[in-house]
Amino acid sequence: MQRYIVTMFANDSFFDNNLHIITPTKAIARSFKTPHHSLETLAKTRVNQQGWIVASSLLTRRYLQNTVREVISTKDVKGTAEAFLSTIKELFHSGIDLSKLQQQPSVRLQQLASLAIIYQQKLRTRGYLDRSELFWQGTKNVTKRQSYLFYGYFSPTRDELAFIDAVAGDGSVIVLPQVEVAAFNFFVRYQNTLNFLQDRGWQLITRGTKKVKDNDFNLGKKLQKSFLNANFLPSGAKLY
Repeated sequence: MQRYIVTMFANDSFFDNNLHIITPTKAIARSFKTPHHSLETLAKTRVNQQGWIVASSLLTRRYLQNTVREVISTKDVKGTAEAFLSTIKELFHSGIDLSKLQQQPSVRLQQLASLAIIYQQKLRTRGYLDRSELFWQGTKNVTKRQSYLFYGYFSPTRDELAFIDAVAGDGSVIVLPQVEVAAFNFFVRYQNTLNFLQDRGWQLITRGTKKVKDNDFNLGKKLQKSFLNANFLPSGAKLY
């Protein structure tokens, strides 16, 4: 199975013409003249097929407040639940093992882990998932992969990356343009993204790669600049 990371826009002789395009915004999809399908939409479809429903914001708050009543001694249930909500969501996004977190010597970490576990269990017993669990759950029980082009996800999170790797089939492409920025943390994240994908067999396509021509590379530079300036496709660019 061959899957590709590209830092430029290569011509159609290099890639499969039947890629399903996944983009974060409708504007990008319109520029490709294709229906809009986002990474989140794709993940929702997968988890729905598994029998799960992504809980609404109202529902997640209600379930978390119920959990707080059970786990924490407080008169301000609503305020306490709100205070923990973002941290719990970050835990879910990270994919950390909550049972191991529960074993940490810190009483506060133990309490946080217990709260997250019980909250998660309450949702699961009703067939719901917190939205922050969406991509990790989408990586499970993948029996069918498809060929995708992932465009617009230039700085994917860890759970997004894991999902992309789980569902991307032969010939899939992810575009990760090399944007010149001064921020060191962006560079580290970009390098970590490359390492994650390459460790899982994705091939990095650069200017020197066979079949990638100089004019394709130059077009790629225009493409990434067009995206950053919200001018989505330069003259001469096309995707399938």
